[in-house]
Amino acid sequence: MRCIPDPHLCKEKEMNRIVAVAVLMLSLWLFLPGCAVPRVVVDSTSSKDQIKFLYQELGKADNAGIAKCKVDANGTLVSCKDQKITLK
Repeated sequence: MRCIPDPHLCKEKEMNRIVAVAVLMLSLWLFLPGCAVPRVVVDSTSSKDQIKFLYQELGKADNAGIAKCKVDANGTLVSCKDQKITLK
């Protein structure tokens, strides 16, 4: 992406694009696991090279987890790990 007027805005738009792609890809990863219970992303956080999603399984209020992924230089999610947690 090339921006001439303000490089800061260009960098911000690029990060927003990376986060949007990451959310889309993780949503597909969470919602297409075959016969598993659907999951809804409740919250997310991101830094320069990783993104974390807090999700909750539909119909099961006490089943939740965190999906932690590294973000590649091109915005691809790699090395995703799933960790079950209990929300109180």
